[in-house]
Formats: sequence, C-alpha cells, structure tokens
Amino acid sequence: MYVCSPLIFLISAMVFCLWLFLLNPLFLLVCIGLLAGIGMAWRQNLVFAFILNQIYLIAGLLNLGKDMRVWDSTSNKKKV
Repeated sequence: MYVCSPLIFLISAMVFCLWLFLLNPLFLLVCIGLLAGIGMAWRQNLVFAFILNQIYLIAGLLNLGKDMRVWDSTSNKKKV
C-alpha cells in the first residue's frame, strides 16, 4: 500500500496528463488549475487529501535510503 499505491498513482497521473496534453494542451491547463483551485478552497475534500498523501508517500520513497534523523539528544549537553 505504501510502495505500490504512490507509484501506480504517479504513473497513472503522468499518463493521464500526457493524454490530455495530446488531446488539447489548454484543456490540461484548465483541469490542473481547476483541481488546484478546488484543493485550495475545499481542503477537507477526500480526493485532495488522497492526492496530497500520495505526493508525501512519493517524496518519502525518493528519500528511502537517506538518513533522515532530525532528533538529537539534549541530555548530555552542557549549559553555557
């Protein structure tokens, strides 16, 4: 679910955008603008939440092998 779903979503979105671009490039821009406008105006939309979560999962997959720790222990630090 966390590996296959974002990859399938990314590939299908790219194929859909390519198909729309070949059909009519202006229609692609209108659809992207409409989707972005709906997402910004109505943030509790289930579709927008799904798309946003897929983008986060794709970003996480791209950073899978990197060391992403941000927490540091503060117990051994001396006060100045």
